[in-house]
Amino acid sequence: TNPHEVSIFNNTKADAVVIDRSAGIVMKPADCPILVIYTSTKAVIAHCGRDNIFDRELILGKKPRSKRSVIISAMEEFAKPGKELVKAWVSFGISPEHFVHDPNHPVHGEYNQGLINHISTLYGNDYFHGNPWDGKIDLQKLVVRQLTESGVLARNIQSVPYCTFSNEQSWSHRRETKRGNVSGRNLVYIETNFN
Repeated sequence: TNPHEVSIFNNTKADAVVIDRSAGIVMKPADCPILVIYTSTKAVIAHCGRDNIFDRELILGKKPRSKRSVIISAMEEFAKPGKELVKAWVSFGISPEHFVHDPNHPVHGEYNQGLINHISTLYGNDYFHGNPWDGKIDLQKLVVRQLTESGVLARNIQSVPYCTFSNEQSWSHRRETKRGNVSGRNLVYIETNFN
């Protein structure tokens, strides 16, 4: 492959992309964190929304997908010996105070109850802001937990403590939907530089 070759993929629908050469990637999240898992020779860039790190069908008692999380799938790109060399960066996202999953919601209540139970059973109640049954889920903390479960050392994980909802300079799907604005995204640019 020519190292100066330029490939442009526009409007690609994917939850993760594997990069093994120098490249620039643009992801357009709303409130969801973007995850970059990398070594000196490879990177996986993933959208870590609620339904990417948890299997909605499994939670609703339906047929589960083959992988329960995009993070587990992404980590399969890295060899088992050598996982201590893997590093991760978790971008900004919505804070748990604003990422509310009302268990009594008229449309989503059944799923929200299942999700709260699922998180409490797998990880305990430290992944909520306040009472778990308030449904305030800490998405960034869950991403970090799944990374460490997959073999990434905690010291090799960085995350950005920036809330898309409370900062007016960023787009927030949850905030803007309440205001009647339904389109918009943040822009996350990731550049890899493999020699």
